[in-house]
Amino acid sequence: MSLFIHKDALWKGIIEDYPKEFIRYFYANADEIFDFEKGIEFLDKELEQLFPESEQKGRRADKLIKIYRKDGTELWMLLHIEVQGYEDENFALRMFIYYYRIFDKFNRPIEAIALFTDDNKKYRPFEYHAKCIETELMYRYKSFKLKDYSVENLYRGDNPLSYVLMAARHSISVMDDKRRYAFIIDLYRRLWTENFDKHYIRRIFNFVQYHTELKDSILNEQLQSSLNLIHLENKNKNNMAFGLTERINEDLYNQGIEKGIEKGIEKGIEKGIEKGIEKERIKLYKAVQTALALSLPIPQVATIFGLNEEVVGAIQMMKLEEDGIGN
Repeated sequence: MSLFIHKDALWKGIIEDYPKEFIRYFYANADEIFDFEKGIEFLDKELEQLFPESEQKGRRADKLIKIYRKDGTELWMLLHIEVQGYEDENFALRMFIYYYRIFDKFNRPIEAIALFTDDNKKYRPFEYHAKCIETELMYRYKSFKLKDYSVENLYRGDNPLSYVLMAARHSISVMDDKRRYAFIIDLYRRLWTENFDKHYIRRIFNFVQYHTELKDSILNEQLQSSLNLIHLENKNKNNMAFGLTERINEDLYNQGIEKGIEKGIEKGIEKGIEKGIEKERIKLYKAVQTALALSLPIPQVATIFGLNEEVVGAIQMMKLEEDGIGN
């Protein structure tokens, strides 16, 4: 069974990893407004002091940060994300409560942005308005509605946050597991075409994968095999030096393939290979089949998995027999 990660945790994590990219995405002239060289400080303790209540945990992600403007002025920025896609008739009031509590306690200039991930294009609370006789209050904050954009329109060149928002947008309207599977594979391949650091790719894709859930366990297993294949393919192509996790995965692949599949073939049990190797080795066998199904040439598949070409060819023949295409 795949792990379930709460979406508020995913959003908080991505903001903590990439606060500059987050700000640059939503503010086109961010580098003219903010002095990123002075750094960004997360004010988690201050936010918790002001809002200790946890009744809405899991529905939204809030981060309060301290940042400086180019003129040296310190300001606080509230980043608020409605992660569960539900409608709250008191949302604007809640945003105002955030504002006045922060201002009352710390007396700092405050910029706020609200990101909406719900499916209702008509739901867009962007201001709080209150009036009593001749006294009137208007509080307006920056807002961004994912539903207003297509997946591709969310792409912003070299900003990795594009992939986060594209995944979140796709999840709003696409519930079919097969379409989600194809989307994840395509997005992962695209990530590798960008000039991103390997850590960017890993962290961004962790968000994409856990945010875009697949309910079908079998399809989930196939997805993991395909992702590992793409990972190894690009590692070899780019001659990249990876860390401990990648080395462990690669070693397990090679051990499973060599000891499981090759041994089975040597003993002449090609037709019974799925019965002759253990569960984990079957997954690896299927990973090779996935590579072949993607029309990768046998020499390339052999290189990716550290096999000789005869072994890969034999696996291909077994798949054809299983599908009734062989003799």
